[in-house]
Amino acid sequence: MRTEHHGNIEYHWNGIRRLSAREAARIQSFPDDFIFLPSTSSAYKQIGNAVPPVMGWHIAGAVQKFLDKYY
Repeated sequence: MRTEHHGNIEYHWNGIRRLSAREAARIQSFPDDFIFLPSTSSAYKQIGNAVPPVMGWHIAGAVQKFLDKYY
């Protein structure tokens, strides 16, 4: 087994590859200009531990509606 590196994307002989940190961030709804810590492993950790921004926005909106209605 061998993995080849082309830029930030790793290609594997069987066609399966790991998502780049930027691809994972896009899936999580982070904007393309969002800056993560410099190391790739730190970026993956930040992305994996984060609440996706769009989901956070929707949760905050629901909380605001609830508070406006009952308080």
